[in-house]
Amino acid sequence: MSDMIIGEAATRGNNNLCVEQVHSPQHATDPSENEIQRAVFAHLRTRGSPGVFAFHPKNGGVHQRGRARGINAGLGVVSGVPDVIVLQHGHIYGLELKRAKGKLADEQHETLQRMEAAGAKVAVAYGLDAAIWWLETHGLLRGSQSPKMRG
Repeated sequence: MSDMIIGEAATRGNNNLCVEQVHSPQHATDPSENEIQRAVFAHLRTRGSPGVFAFHPKNGGVHQRGRARGINAGLGVVSGVPDVIVLQHGHIYGLELKRAKGKLADEQHETLQRMEAAGAKVAVAYGLDAAIWWLETHGLLRGSQSPKMRG
């Protein structure tokens, strides 16, 4: 794909809620999710719109396996929470970051749907350009550095 795809819905099962997916144009390199996340937070630190409070909830990974998962669940840890949570003027945004060819886990999809049902704006961004575009489109970043979009 040479152009970014916007507004493509992803549904699983019989649930009526859709989670927006945004795909970046293909590049020669495919940065890791950690590299994408670092870049996204660099943009939020330097270009964040007024009133933006953004963070990464550290509740996934190795410490969520086996016995630790049960312990953490009892403490309120929820699996599948998006990589980027943004609050602005009473609105909540959740953005899951994936590599260009990454795959969304079922529990991530379920959590995004639950957040959307609770009133949050959520999406999955496949690649850095898609993440930056989504944040700009929702007024969470000042200015525009994302590639030209097709309609």
